[in-house]
Amino acid sequence: MGLIKGFLAANVIGKVAFVILFVAELFNWLCFTMNDWGLMDSRIENDGNKIGYGVWRLCGNQEPNPNCQDLDGWRLLVVVVVVVVVVVVVVVVVVVVVVIVISVVHIMHY
Repeated sequence: MGLIKGFLAANVIGKVAFVILFVAELFNWLCFTMNDWGLMDSRIENDGNKIGYGVWRLCGNQEPNPNCQDLDGWRLLVVVVVVVVVVVVVVVVVVVVVVIVISVVHIMHY
C-alpha cells in the first residue's frame, strides 16, 4: 500500500492527525534552519545592517562573516505558542470544512 492510498484509506481522525503532525514537523524544520524570524537594525543610521533573530541563533547580514551567535533556544516558547495557534486554526478550518461537506451531502441526499 502506498502513501497516498494509505492516507485516503484512513479515517477522518487519522487524516487530521497526519495534517497536524505535518504542520508541526514543518515548523520544527523551520525553527532549526531559519535565523531571521525577526530583524533589528544594528546601527542607528539604518544603513542596511540588520541582525536576524532566530530560535536557536542570531546572525548579521554582513558577508562573508555574519557573526552568528547561539541563543540556546530562548525563543522556543514563542515558536511553541505560534505552532499551537496555527494548529488550532488548522483544526478549526478542518472541522468547519467537514461540517460544510457533511451538510452539503446531507442536503443533496434529500
